[in-house]
Amino acid sequence: MRVSRDGERMALWNEAQVDVWDPRTNQNLRRLDVHKVVAVHFSPEQKYLLTLQKPRAEGVPEKNLRVWNLETGECAFQTQQKTYNKEDWPYLQWSSDGKTAIKLVNNEVHCYNCPGFGEGQPARRMRVDNVGGFSCSPGPMNHVAVYVPEIKGAPASAQLYDHAEFPAKLGSSTPQPLGRRNFFRSMACEFRWAPKTGSACLVLAVSDVDATNKSYYGEQSLHYIAADGSKDCKVDLQKEGPVYDVQWSPLGTHFVAVYGFMPAKATLFDAKCNPVFEFGSGPRNIVRWSPLGRFLCLAGFGNLPGDVEVFQKGGDGNCRPIGYMRTHCTVHCEWAPDGRHILTSTVSPRLRVDNGYKMWKYTGELVHDYSVDELYQVEWIPAQEDTYEDLPISPNAKKIARALESGNVGGTGKAEPYRPPGAKQAPYRPPHASANRSEGPKFCLARDENDKPGKVQPFRPKVATSTIPGAEFQESVSKTAERNRKRRAKKKEVEAQQNADDLAKEVQNTKISVQEATDPSKKLRNLRKKLRQVEELKAKAASTGTNVLTPEQQAKIQTEGEIKAQIAELEGQ
Repeated sequence: MRVSRDGERMALWNEAQVDVWDPRTNQNLRRLDVHKVVAVHFSPEQKYLLTLQKPRAEGVPEKNLRVWNLETGECAFQTQQKTYNKEDWPYLQWSSDGKTAIKLVNNEVHCYNCPGFGEGQPARRMRVDNVGGFSCSPGPMNHVAVYVPEIKGAPASAQLYDHAEFPAKLGSSTPQPLGRRNFFRSMACEFRWAPKTGSACLVLAVSDVDATNKSYYGEQSLHYIAADGSKDCKVDLQKEGPVYDVQWSPLGTHFVAVYGFMPAKATLFDAKCNPVFEFGSGPRNIVRWSPLGRFLCLAGFGNLPGDVEVFQKGGDGNCRPIGYMRTHCTVHCEWAPDGRHILTSTVSPRLRVDNGYKMWKYTGELVHDYSVDELYQVEWIPAQEDTYEDLPISPNAKKIARALESGNVGGTGKAEPYRPPGAKQAPYRPPHASANRSEGPKFCLARDENDKPGKVQPFRPKVATSTIPGAEFQESVSKTAERNRKRRAKKKEVEAQQNADDLAKEVQNTKISVQEATDPSKKLRNLRKKLRQVEELKAKAASTGTNVLTPEQQAKIQTEGEIKAQIAELEGQ
């Protein structure tokens, strides 16, 4: 089953035929006699339907990729498609206005004009060696993203082009990419365009082998490319591990990434790839935005318990929890077109038991529960834009939000461990065995207590204040730093005074009376020693100031002339 983007067409197919219905009136609009169809896709204006038949294993290859005109029921275009991969579907994509169809053909990107498809001949084409995938942008811009995997040691790359600039013939000048990002450890990728505008593209690079040998499921990396080429970078993810999911807001102003080894982190980024809000960690691997962009939910399905957390995004980027539910064995999760209900389902062949679907209110209240032996697919019928009004949360939801923020969801304020119905009472444990031991590592796959949610504070580097040209630079310091500087200066002054006192004592102890000196050579040696001491005191005064010298030391300096005269007299004898 496939529903068109506006909800006006629905395609159902089996081994023999494809039927196109109006889901609102239950009217069969067109029946196409095409057998063994494995996938279908509607054009943006619902004028064409793309079908893919199962490729033949033997015999003459057939043109199994076809485009059908739903107004006439005729085949407008057909070509051969040898392989089918669900992640690469559709193999032919339309621009948002439906005037151009794009397909990869033998290392070339072909553009066909619609309607008519140029009788099977492309209107424009561009060669891209070893191209492995592509994706058309939404919005008014004619952008297309192409992917080239790693080959012979060269890195993989994702490139953005304007397909309106593709040459009409090969050999003509090739247009330069609008944006480009190179990366290693990639065997395939997924493109996630910003809705409505197509102003940026997220590239989820995937490798089946983890080079670090930390994950059995391979390795993923997330990259950002601006459509105008102003920025390309690797998205700054704060935790090591796989990238489970990444989704843009329907308005194209923000996106959320869920990543990291369990418990996984979730981060809200703005349209320029700057982190805005951290949701903390938890057992989650899926993110879904409501169609109106006000709410979003983080959920953990598969081998996770099925917790679904609902948040309201504020205008400042702050996200507030407003609802919680637990849906065991859930496979599929989807918001209703009104943006206030959530549909969860368990379908075959993913799970053969407990098939059915449930409808929840965004606050976590169960509205409807339906069970069936086998359920294969369940989806909402999309609504036209402006059908539903973007309303704020109800007063009852505000009470639930306050309880979620305080952690008092059940009214006790204390989280109780889950006990299944009919479980026996736990056996007695002695006090020393049940005591809370602080030693040893503490680890939990559900939550990381050190990873708290909250708004990301922007980095603001310290900028020096401007000064007048030619003026001496004055560094602004705090009061504490100024007190510490004065304390250190006073300590140095006391140490200098102590050194000067010690030097004066040493001079006083070595003073020898001229009358006691009987030997002229000894007297001359003592005078020269005194002269050296005087010179040391003068150097001390020149470096620290005369106010640090004692009166005795200053008087000692005044005797310099007398000492020099005595030395000259002795040397003249």
